Parts: sequence; structure tokens; C-alpha cells
Amino acid sequence: MGDLLSPVQTTRKVKSSTEKFELLSANNGARAPAEVTQASSVSRNGESKHSNHKKQDSTAFLKQLYLHNDYPSEMLPEDARDLLKGQPDDEDFFAVLRYLQFGIEGKHNFNIRASGPKASQILSVFVTVIIPDRWASLNTNPITREDKEAKSIILSCLTCMSGLGALHAQIKRLTGLAMSTRTAQSLMLEDAIAVLSDVLYPPSAVQTFLDDTLKLHSKPAQRSVLWQEFCSFVAGGKVLSAVAEALPLANEYKTTAGWLGDGALYTKWLAGNICHAATKVAVAEDETWSMLSQLLRRGLSLGHCGKSTPLALGEGRVIVAYSINGP
Repeated sequence: MGDLLSPVQTTRKVKSSTEKFELLSANNGARAPAEVTQASSVSRNGESKHSNHKKQDSTAFLKQLYLHNDYPSEMLPEDARDLLKGQPDDEDFFAVLRYLQFGIEGKHNFNIRASGPKASQILSVFVTVIIPDRWASLNTNPITREDKEAKSIILSCLTCMSGLGALHAQIKRLTGLAMSTRTAQSLMLEDAIAVLSDVLYPPSAVQTFLDDTLKLHSKPAQRSVLWQEFCSFVAGGKVLSAVAEALPLANEYKTTAGWLGDGALYTKWLAGNICHAATKVAVAEDETWSMLSQLLRRGLSLGHCGKSTPLALGEGRVIVAYSINGP
């Protein structure tokens, strides 16, 4: 797929994560359009000035006290959220990012990629505050080691169902704003699409979502709900349609994330990701196979022409990859 996509870079009623994120964005960190517009314009001009004084005690993050087993860490997720919302200086910003990454690596007991209200609130701040304010400045050339690390951690944090839902909600919201005023909203929309593209582009993206759904959520019902939602976003057309609508309103989409709104390229990306995930699944992992089959069935309904290619995986396991080869 690399030759086609070359980035520059149930009847049960369950409230969707997207709805929760839209509420969180409204109540936990979303700024008024004028405020967000100003942040985006400032960051793109390379003149973003973050506070030089610490608005909140960040000692636990700076000294990595959370790595000590006897440190009381229950309030640290809320502290991390508040620090990120308050436009921290670079020292505090990187300290909080490293706290979140260490959690993903299992070095302490808070994993932002596990579904929950604390993780949801932090991810909402990432999408509505951090990305509009900092993303453009993290992509300036030459990129520093610290900026490269910050980008990697932000993308790692957002590689979860909650992050995907937050990005989708932000793109929909900014699309509506950009339709009425094509100024800074278009720049912010470009950043949001670029981040979503970077989250989904790797050939291991589906595998990561699949593994985290199984490992981080112990209850089968919760796993089922989360995976149904992932299938709806990725294979049911929510991401594809939202980005396709947003792309004409963004500035530099043709050289960055155009594939995310192109039906043929998007479907080929999905097929490649499903195949990659399938090659990592053991034959006896029935639940995993069922989840991949559910994703494939939804993907086949996207309606883009191509041909089916069977991929044999040994001992009777076969998955059909739907690849795009033109009309």
C-alpha cells in the first residue's frame, strides 16, 4: 500500500462514545470559536507564547514521582488534564506527555487508551486545545527531538476508540464553522484531519485498536460495544464521509491526508490493515477472528468497486481482503 499512500507526513441501546465526547468537549476544555481561532493563528505564525509561570503544581510530573509504587496517584489524571488545559510551558507540557506515555507502556496504573471518563476528558483537551494551539508548531522544520517525541506521544494517546471519536467530533464541528468563515477554522480543520490521518495511516492501526480492545477491557460486553463503534467509524463510513466533506474546506489537504477522504484509497487502506491484523492472530483466538470478520463485513458495505482476494492463514482460517484495483 505504501506505493499508493505516501504521507507527508444490536438492538441494545448504548450511548456512543462520540456523543460522550461532544458533551466532554463542550464542558471540559472546548474553547469558544474566537479563542480557538486565535490559538490556531498564533501557532501557525510560529509565535505561540506559552506561560512562563506554572499555574498548577507539576512536581509529580517533572520529578516522575508517579513511578514510585507508594506515591498517591489517584488525582494525577485530573492534574494532567488541568495542566494541559492551562497552556503549560514546554517543560510542564513534555512532563505530562511522558506521564501519559509511561502509562501506555504499563509503568503506572493510568492508561489513557483504556476507555473511561478520565481518559476521555484528557483526550478532549488534546483535540480541542492542544492540537489547535501546538500541532503546527510541532511540524516546523527542522523538527527538534523534543517536538518529534511530543508528536509521537500525542498520536499514541489518540490511537484509541475515545481518541478516534474525539477527532471525528472535532472535524464535524470545525467543518460546520469553516462553511461560514474560511479563515482560521480551515487551518484548524487541516490540523485535525492531519492528526487523524497520522493516527490511522500505519499498517498496524487496526491491529493496535484490536489488541487494546481485548487487553484493556476485561468485560466482553464492553469490548463488544467498543468494537461495534470502531467498526462504525472505520468501516461503516463515518470517518470517510466526515473527512470527504471537510477536505474541500481545508487548505493543504491534497499533499497531506487526501487519501482519508478518497473512497478507493481509503478502502484499500482498510483492506491492508485488516490483512495485517489477520496475520497476527493465532488460529484458536475465536473472539479476535469474530471481531475481524465483523470489521470486514462492515467494510464490504462501503460500496467501492474492486475485487476480492482470499488470504489463507493456515489450518482452515481464511479471510477475504477487499482490495481496490480500479473499476
